Amino acid sequence: MILKNDFNIINSAIGTNWIKNGGIEFHWWKGATGMHKHGNFYEFFIILRGSATHRFLDEENALHKNDLVFIPPYGEHDILESTSEELAHINFSVETSLFKSICAKLNEQLVDKIENSSQIFSLTDNELEFILYTASIINYLDKEEHQTKIALSHSLVNTICSIAFTKLIMNDSSNLDSNIPAWLSEIIVKINTPEYFSLPLTEIYKLSNYSVSVFLQYFKKYTGQTLVSYMTKLKMEHACKLLAQTDCSILYISIEVGFDSLSHFNRTFKKFAGITPQEYRNTMK
Repeated sequence: MILKNDFNIINSAIGTNWIKNGGIEFHWWKGATGMHKHGNFYEFFIILRGSATHRFLDEENALHKNDLVFIPPYGEHDILESTSEELAHINFSVETSLFKSICAKLNEQLVDKIENSSQIFSLTDNELEFILYTASIINYLDKEEHQTKIALSHSLVNTICSIAFTKLIMNDSSNLDSNIPAWLSEIIVKINTPEYFSLPLTEIYKLSNYSVSVFLQYFKKYTGQTLVSYMTKLKMEHACKLLAQTDCSILYISIEVGFDSLSHFNRTFKKFAGITPQEYRNTMK
């Protein structure tokens, strides 16, 4: 297992061929890149080590460890080293139709933002650790486990896009609607933590001074998602982390993320990740 701040996976995976799984390709890269583009693909990459200067069209941005960058199809760009520390990043390319279908389940604002310019988000250490760990598992799965590799690849891209969209809501004052109410922003911040997203919906409703119907209308208006779908995503992402990083039983994890029924949790998890919780845990060993 990759432990926090352990980047052995970067060194062992750098230079590997593109890993291709059902419309998604990714690989690790060390050092600068030449000017290039990926055709009919949305591209995003994460700085894993060092600092860089990223040039895209007429933009030039300084990048640092944990920065996640999205680029539209046919966008020509390069990544230049800007410090003495060796640069490393992981690069993803997702077929246009697949990327748009993933974002459509979240909110098309993410696609709209990327179409106009590159977008930069700063990941937390925990977010980066989870992405790296999942990518490393996909990398080392055998060819005979191709369907599992595809399911995990799609789940990983879904997770990255979900993280980006959440940050788009919380950190970019020009996204969605600049008049998003302060009270709703505070609630969104709270329900992005396990303490709150594991609560029953009735408890979440109490965070607002509005009626349930009005609260839900506001939530959908400013996030583009229903409260149920938003919280389900958070629950499943946390469940993935617990399955990968702990020995807790699946029943315990289902309760921890707020499910009263194990069978309901199993069905929801498979719909989210493409495989059952047990299958997901097995791939992480």
